[in-house]
Amino acid sequence: MEVLVLLVALACYGWAVWSLQREGTPIYLFLACAGQLGMLATPLWNLLYRDDPYAADLAVFADLFGMPLYSLQAFGAAWHYTLPVMLTYYLYTQRWWFPNYFTALLAYIMFMFYHALIEVVGLNAGLWNYTNSPTMPPGISPAFLSVLMGALISLTLLYVVMTVRRYSWQSLFVFIVPAPLLLAILVRGVIGAPYWIVQAIDVEPWTQLIGSLSTLVLTLVGVHIFADALGKAEVELA
Repeated sequence: MEVLVLLVALACYGWAVWSLQREGTPIYLFLACAGQLGMLATPLWNLLYRDDPYAADLAVFADLFGMPLYSLQAFGAAWHYTLPVMLTYYLYTQRWWFPNYFTALLAYIMFMFYHALIEVVGLNAGLWNYTNSPTMPPGISPAFLSVLMGALISLTLLYVVMTVRRYSWQSLFVFIVPAPLLLAILVRGVIGAPYWIVQAIDVEPWTQLIGSLSTLVLTLVGVHIFADALGKAEVELA
């Protein structure tokens, strides 16, 4: 599986270099590099969410802040959050997608399918599981929460790209490269706070359910905010 993940990463970098040479835009390359930088926060989620869902026999790429960074994470970081953004931006450049509130919601739904596919493949392959994850509201799995939050990170990253796409190379680098890292901290760290804070203290199960539900609601509110912002950003830059 590590080989397949690496091949996808190499394909993304190849596409980015090709776009740089053919179209003169560094956005795809900056997005791939930004994804790699974003993996610096990966061990933090295992700490905050008090759960390392990855299989014990996975190859460890490096120790990051005293916690394992697996090869799957290191190789997949180039495209995990950024690949759907690259594809959507490409559709925009070809005039096959235009940002407004409803198309942004549609993009978010497609991002959900993308992240759900990754979850399904990983779970079925035994690469990770959520058997030790904290309590969730009835009918909602930790995998579903991960899908919602991952799609929101991709959506907010798309908003960043659409907002700064006409900037100079230096400005594009400054805004895009650190974006996945900062957005992951915003979504998984801040929006996810009601979920992981109640797990860090000894509380009743019903309190854990309230924390999980709060994170779900905040995630959906974030989707509304950034979908609306995408439409307004296009109008302002038109």
